[in-house]
Amino acid sequence: MLTGLLFGQDVLHLKSGESYNGTFIRRLGFSSVVFQVEGENDSTKFPMKDVAMIKTSDGDLTYPFDVPKIANDAKNNSLTLEEEYQKLSTKEKAIYDANLYNLKHWVLYGPTLLVSTSIFVGYVFWKGSEALESPITLGGGLAASLSIPYLVFNREENFYFHKSIMTDSEKEIYMQAYSKRLKGRKINYIVGSTIVTGVILVYIVKNFSLDFRMRVHDVRFE
Repeated sequence: MLTGLLFGQDVLHLKSGESYNGTFIRRLGFSSVVFQVEGENDSTKFPMKDVAMIKTSDGDLTYPFDVPKIANDAKNNSLTLEEEYQKLSTKEKAIYDANLYNLKHWVLYGPTLLVSTSIFVGYVFWKGSEALESPITLGGGLAASLSIPYLVFNREENFYFHKSIMTDSEKEIYMQAYSKRLKGRKINYIVGSTIVTGVILVYIVKNFSLDFRMRVHDVRFE
């Protein structure tokens, strides 16, 4: 179910008639789209002009994939999206591209972390004193339960540079700014997803506990 939810939602339709299932990652400037084809380890860059439509969970995206203008200055309103993108600095391009990266699968980080830690806690209860007396088991198991969800969700990002970014220094600036912004967005998802999952869990446990006490009280009363 998790695999289907993460990797089976989007469909890329090319003008040639070919179609690919997978995950729409992001737009690369205004010339290409990056798509993770189902069953492949690396994401693929497709020229935007060759793409007819991308069906996503948020709706259908059709060429030329119009988005709100980057610049709000009235004097720039006559510029095309590509021209506005070209006016950005290398760092601004990196941040803009990082904001377009698809991180929707990170909303499941909280529930996945809950499942992972629950398995660890269940294992400790099952082993009892044997697990509690082993620092290696406790430390290693706890570290694994916390790190595995992050490793599952943290796909390695392939850097695709816009044609305007040519020199090594520009690429270094782009990679640093892009990675920093993407990491910040992931942290926001991690914190938000974990908090929401915790609130829901507390609500469920609280109501279950209340319902259980009421049932016990009714049985005793009868």
